[in-house]
Amino acid sequence: MALIKIILGLLRVACGTSLFCSPLAWSFALDPNKPITDYIHDIWTVDQGLPHSTIRGIAQTKDSYMWFGTHEGLARFDGRYFTVFNQANAPALQGDGIASLHAARDGSLLIGLRDGGLVRYKENKFAPVTVSGTTLTGTVSVIVEGPGNAIWLGSSNAGVARVVDGVSRVFNTKDGLPSNAVAAIHIEETGEVWVGTFAGLVKIRGDEVTKNPTGTLVDRVAITAIVRVSPTRMLIGTNGAGYFIREGETFTQVTTKEGLATNGVTRVFPDSDGTLWLGTLEGLQRIPRNGDFNNVATYGRLQGLTNNFVREMFQDADGSLWVGSDRGLDRFRDGAITTWGRQRGIEEEFVRTVMEDQAGNVWVGTAEGLFRINQASTRRFDRKDGLLSASILSLAEGKDGELWVGTNSGGLHRLRGERFENMATEYGLPALSVRAITAARDGTLWLGSNVGVFHIGAGKLLAKYTIESGLPNDQVLTVYEARDGVIWVGTRTGVGVIAEGKAVPHPELKPLTGSVFSIISDAQGQFWFAAHDGLAQLRDGKLKKIGRAEGVASRAYFTIIDDEKGALWACSNEGLLKIKSSEINDLALGKRPNVVAATFGRTDGMATKQCNGGAQPASWRTRAGKLLFPTAEGVAVVTPENTERVVRKPPPVLVETIALDGESHPIAEQIVMKPGQRRVAFTYAGISFIDPQRLRFRHRLVGFDKDWVEAGSTNRAAFTNLEEGSYKFEVIASHGDGVWSAPASIGLVREAAFYRALWFQFSLATVLLGTAWLAYRARVLNARRNRLNLERMVEERTNELALEKQKLQVISEEKSRLLMQVHEQSEAYKRIAAEDALTGLANRRELDRMLALELQRAVRSKQPLVVVLADIDHFKQVNDKFLHAKGDEVLRRIGQLFRENCRANDVAARYGGEEFALVLPGTTMREASILCERLRRSIESQDWDVIASGLRVTMSFGIAPSENVTDPNRLLDLADAKLYQAKINGRNRVET
Repeated sequence: MALIKIILGLLRVACGTSLFCSPLAWSFALDPNKPITDYIHDIWTVDQGLPHSTIRGIAQTKDSYMWFGTHEGLARFDGRYFTVFNQANAPALQGDGIASLHAARDGSLLIGLRDGGLVRYKENKFAPVTVSGTTLTGTVSVIVEGPGNAIWLGSSNAGVARVVDGVSRVFNTKDGLPSNAVAAIHIEETGEVWVGTFAGLVKIRGDEVTKNPTGTLVDRVAITAIVRVSPTRMLIGTNGAGYFIREGETFTQVTTKEGLATNGVTRVFPDSDGTLWLGTLEGLQRIPRNGDFNNVATYGRLQGLTNNFVREMFQDADGSLWVGSDRGLDRFRDGAITTWGRQRGIEEEFVRTVMEDQAGNVWVGTAEGLFRINQASTRRFDRKDGLLSASILSLAEGKDGELWVGTNSGGLHRLRGERFENMATEYGLPALSVRAITAARDGTLWLGSNVGVFHIGAGKLLAKYTIESGLPNDQVLTVYEARDGVIWVGTRTGVGVIAEGKAVPHPELKPLTGSVFSIISDAQGQFWFAAHDGLAQLRDGKLKKIGRAEGVASRAYFTIIDDEKGALWACSNEGLLKIKSSEINDLALGKRPNVVAATFGRTDGMATKQCNGGAQPASWRTRAGKLLFPTAEGVAVVTPENTERVVRKPPPVLVETIALDGESHPIAEQIVMKPGQRRVAFTYAGISFIDPQRLRFRHRLVGFDKDWVEAGSTNRAAFTNLEEGSYKFEVIASHGDGVWSAPASIGLVREAAFYRALWFQFSLATVLLGTAWLAYRARVLNARRNRLNLERMVEERTNELALEKQKLQVISEEKSRLLMQVHEQSEAYKRIAAEDALTGLANRRELDRMLALELQRAVRSKQPLVVVLADIDHFKQVNDKFLHAKGDEVLRRIGQLFRENCRANDVAARYGGEEFALVLPGTTMREASILCERLRRSIESQDWDVIASGLRVTMSFGIAPSENVTDPNRLLDLADAKLYQAKINGRNRVET
């Protein structure tokens, strides 16, 4: 640890003089003990807003913005949006190509241009850096700040330049450089400058260039990086010779013999923990800080890196590692949660149940197979291994270590060796959907199924319990054996217990009237329930429901588990929930009104916040203390102690733009509104690279607003017709966790107009009073003349109006009847015009209208939109064999399945004949594929015999995204092409 502290101290001292330093303090580094695949990995390309996918420079300025240099411009990133600067909106960026970036000590950003030249960005302005003396030509590929005001620039073909107070001194091959192509510069505290060129290393002191400064191979190879990590150690990367460790005057070469993926090293980057990261031509490599080359980790294109050619690396203030490649931007960061998915060999990521056995194997049951994970490998089991159904619903380990597996409609299975046996015949069981298996302490098994609870043992069925036996419902979701041997059963409509061979509803649990997904108990005899409408605790015979009023969202929780570290965890379709056990106990005893629940989701490492339930076990605590939760995209793995050390800092916030009456105004500490200016508007940004989707803002205009205005995710505020005086605009930001940032503020002075002056107002008042008196006298005289005329006219008109009133009343009653008839007919015509009479879905005309609207909305909001076309396979054979009446019943049933599987804002339509369509706003291709696959399986598995004996129906799906598409007909054509492909590839499939 002492060595690490020395290294960190030196890195901080060197900030501003090393290519890899940041002016922002690092808060922490990536956990070096995690596999790289367990980090949260995010990527951005041109599809997410970058101007070009080749990243040439990465920097973070003191205001927390991230900056990325590309071939087609400069991108500023606040965590949600990229703001692109190029020659069009920043003329100083000549040629658009950015070759290097450096966050300067004064808070500005130095930008090296591909076509030559240096630009400084400061206070929202881009300006060329004017240099006198010898001009450095060619691409500015390296920028480093030296002592004092010195800036060192490396060129692609003109050597290296030292710029001090605008005066340049260029060093090139004439001065002793082995090559004019410079790729790396490092400045020592002594003022010596190491320069790495494509032909070797040199050292510059003052104006003197020292050739062959080390007398080793380093002086003759292509240098790509130079980094000092301690007073005695320097790391030098090369293109073709690996990298070198200089310890004092001793050089050690590290190449592929020691475990490098390639000898082509592009970047050498020690993070703030001392772990060494290498960018290479074959991806990213991590070398432990102890230099153990037996534990070198590689992460490349096959593992998900945008490209193997790593051009740049950077560690931001949050400790995340940014990697710029030839095809995009990658970021690796630590999260409280790790997700196991395809990278762990779980090929089908829709996980339903998970369990660790006594041998340390983790078993993962999914919608399409069972996976066994251990340190050596991952093994998949499915129908070829004896499972009658590959849809796994439940797992359990027997008293003797045997594995039991419950499947969807395939019943109970037992693992023998490496093959499964179906136990239906041995135990006389029907074709069950086994959602729960509990291995009791007496060696018997309790099965929860879709037709009740089965008790089996000694090779036979011991008992069966159903609603007729006393259970609340036959649809069983969980079975739990309490410490006293009583069996607790969670069903679709409450909880029952089985004791001494009898099943009865539990009397204290009558308020639990819906689905109960999970039951556990603790050593104190308290029971905990995860249900469709929240959580509940049974303590001393009293039930306490824990919902929204108690600090927990009233949603369906699929499991509850004790981490044995003082907290309970639950999962839902909105992620994971963590509550301290002591808070729930205090709540039950009336010592506190609510609990403070911590929530975890995608920003914490989950691939999706959708947990899965209705299966058992839906969570597991391993012997190592990790918690496992099944989700729609893999297994969420939680290390409870890691969640305690995760501290979410409030996001920094700043005012980005000011506009007066629509005209842009420079950012300043104070602005002045002149008389006649009516409206002032502010836009602001919260900088968050960890949790940008949860950003929430508050703003206020001090002197106008009495309190903070809750702005939600809106990032703008405007004020109109302010009174003269002094104000101050303030804005703060939060990640939605109640911790708010320090305010960003702008002073505002509203100047008074001349007509607000006291003398003007007194003169105006005098004139107005005189005019008012004269007008009053004239009005009195005129009123006397008009009064008599009015009295006569009123009497005449009163008689006329009485007659008119009678006529109008008759007309009004007739009009009301006609309007009612017209309204009823209009509503009927609307339904006929928009609805398919057979299926009840939208018809083709309504589909075209809604698709056009949703596509316009998706283009405008830059949100995803997916269109699906589906076709019933061989439907003509259905009509020919079973007649058209049966075919119509099939169409009606499929229409019902489409309605049941769609959200409220989705559009389901009959496209024509046996073709159907879906319009899915805000949906990614992955989400759409999961939906269509679920629909396809549901249609395939329907009991079509109820319509006609021997009838079998399948459906093919084609999916198309709206990316770069603005024509609705074009989007339908793309989906139709995918549907056609599905037909060619064998039907009954989803094609993307």
